[in-house]
Amino acid sequence: MPAELFTPIYLNQDEIQNLSSILIDGYFESITIKQISDNTVTGRYQHNNKSQFSNDYKNTKGDKDDNTVIGNSCYNYGDIFRYLEGRNFDRNDVTLKRIYASFSIYNTLRDKMNSLGIIKYINDSNLSINNIYSGDYVDLTGCLQVNTISNCIDNCIFILSNYGTSHLDNLFDTKHIGPLTYTMICELLKTIQKELNKGATFDIIINCLGVNCVLPINSTYTSKHSYIYDDASCDCCILGKVSKVAYTPSESIGMLRKTGLDPYYTKLLNSFIPYFHFLNNNGFLIPGEFITSINGPALEIIPLSICM
Repeated sequence: MPAELFTPIYLNQDEIQNLSSILIDGYFESITIKQISDNTVTGRYQHNNKSQFSNDYKNTKGDKDDNTVIGNSCYNYGDIFRYLEGRNFDRNDVTLKRIYASFSIYNTLRDKMNSLGIIKYINDSNLSINNIYSGDYVDLTGCLQVNTISNCIDNCIFILSNYGTSHLDNLFDTKHIGPLTYTMICELLKTIQKELNKGATFDIIINCLGVNCVLPINSTYTSKHSYIYDDASCDCCILGKVSKVAYTPSESIGMLRKTGLDPYYTKLLNSFIPYFHFLNNNGFLIPGEFITSINGPALEIIPLSICM
C-alpha cells in the first residue's frame, strides 16, 4: 500500500508540532474575512420668522409746559436654514484562517524530513541496526505485539482477585516458599502497575524482521474511539526517534524502567514466580513468568506516528 494511504492510529501531536516549527514554517496560517458597511444620511431644515409691532404714547405735564409723544414701530425678522449631509462608508477587514488536519501537518513534515534525508529506513534491504544511533529518526514496518509485562501484571491481579487472595491464604500454607502471602503479592502487583501507568503512558512492542522495538505510547494521542491493542498482530508503519539501541543479546531494554528501580522490581517480580508455580501445580492456573527486559537487537523508539 502506498504510504500516502496509511491511516494513523497514533499521532504524537506535540512532537509533530515542535518538529514542524523547526523544519517547516514555524507558524500556522490563519485567515478570517470580515466585511463592514456603514451608510449615513443626515438632513436638517430650519425656518424662523419673527414680527414685532409697538405703539407708544407719553404725556408729560410740568409747571410751564405740556409735552405729548406718540410713537409707532414695526419690526419683522425672517431666517431660513437648510442643511443636508450624506455619508457612505465601506470597510473590509481580511484575516486568513486556515485550519490544518493533524494528519495533513504530519504528511507535510514527513515529506520535509525525507527531502532533508534525516530518516533512516529499516527494511528487507537494510535490516542491520549497527548504523542506528540514539537521536536518529527511523521508519520501519512491523507487527504490533502486546506488552508482556504490563498485561501479565494486569492479568495476575485480575486472576488473584477472582480466586480470592484470602481464600488462597487460608487454603495453602506457603511458608516453605517464603514469607509472602497471596494477599501481599496482589497488593504489590497493584503498586508496580501504578508505577508503570504513571504519566498516562504505556509500552507497546513492534517486531520488525527480528528486531524488537519498544515504543512508549502516550494515551492522550491514541484514538478515543478504539483501543490500540485491537490491532494486535497487525502490521504497522512507524516513524519515530530512537532513544536507545541494544545492539547485541547481552544488551537489553528494561520494561520496568519507569519505576526508577528497574533491578529491584525485577527481583521482586521474580520472587513471586515460585508462588505462582505452586498455584499452577494445585489447579489454580495463573501466568507463571514475567518478561522484564527485551534483549538485543532491539530499539527504544519515541513514536511520532503509528499508521496502518
